[in-house]
Amino acid sequence: MPTYRKGRTALLKYGSQSSPETYSTVGGLRNVELSVSAGPVDVTNKDSGGFQTMLPSAGVTKYDVTAQGLFDDSTNLNQLILASNVPQSAFNAQIIFDNGDTYTGNWVIVTLKRTGNYDGAESYDFSIASSGTIVFNAGG
Repeated sequence: MPTYRKGRTALLKYGSQSSPETYSTVGGLRNVELSVSAGPVDVTNKDSGGFQTMLPSAGVTKYDVTAQGLFDDSTNLNQLILASNVPQSAFNAQIIFDNGDTYTGNWVIVTLKRTGNYDGAESYDFSIASSGTIVFNAGG
């Protein structure tokens, strides 16, 4: 029987940007999504026999994270918002999944949206993109 992982334990942690680096969970978080893409280099030509050909070990690897949550008085969420007000300001962060898989590195805020509906709690939605090498540590 397979063992399923809990989505609610996925976390986004914001770095203190000081030495030694410490990480605090972004408050009010509801959803975290990580996507990894590798921009392949197409070298298809007339000698490819009509088939697409990719150049191995070339291109750019990119990590993107989207997160949604409810606003609370979390200091680290406010720090993240302040970082978003400085164009292309980079910060350290970790994404941690239920089995302990961790992605750590430098990120830049791409978008930040705050929503205040008349009949609900204020919410946020943001996306960040990797800036440099992201270190992956496999969990248990």
